[in-house]
Amino acid sequence: MDFDEKDALETKEELESLKHKLFMENVRLQSERGQIEAEYENIANERKDIQRERRQLQHEKKLLNIEMGQLRDEVNYERARLQEEERSLDRKQRLIERSFELLDKDKEELKASYKRLEREKIESKRINASLRGEVLYETGMFFRGIKSASGLKKRYKELLKIYHPDNESGDNEILININKEYEELRKKFEKK
Repeated sequence: MDFDEKDALETKEELESLKHKLFMENVRLQSERGQIEAEYENIANERKDIQRERRQLQHEKKLLNIEMGQLRDEVNYERARLQEEERSLDRKQRLIERSFELLDKDKEELKASYKRLEREKIESKRINASLRGEVLYETGMFFRGIKSASGLKKRYKELLKIYHPDNESGDNEILININKEYEELRKKFEKK
């Protein structure tokens, strides 16, 4: 074997070995390419998912903005309504306070009237007591100015209410005088 053959044989073996390495490298590269393509496909799918999620989030963001706008409008409306209600309640409170002031004023006036009536009642009792002590009765005193039978009857009923013995200012003696005068005048009006 000469050097060339030996060289050729070694070269052939090397060539076979090199072929085998190249084949293995090619298989490895194809395997890696498959993995890279699978990863690329996964990345592409993830990108699509991310884009879909992004669109969905943007849609939800729009819906939330719309809902927030509606809620803001509702809050503003409620705030305005509450302010109006507060103003209305303030007006009502001032009206009630004025009413109480008027009621207090009327109450004071009623107290003053009541005191005046009490004084008049005491004065009336004093006068009645002095009248009972002395008989100052004059004929025609109770029915002075009466010109008709109906006027006579009306005055008689009024006097009965005032001087009936069951009343505080009532007096039996005065009532007898009223009845006597009434009967005299009634007979006069019946004759006419």
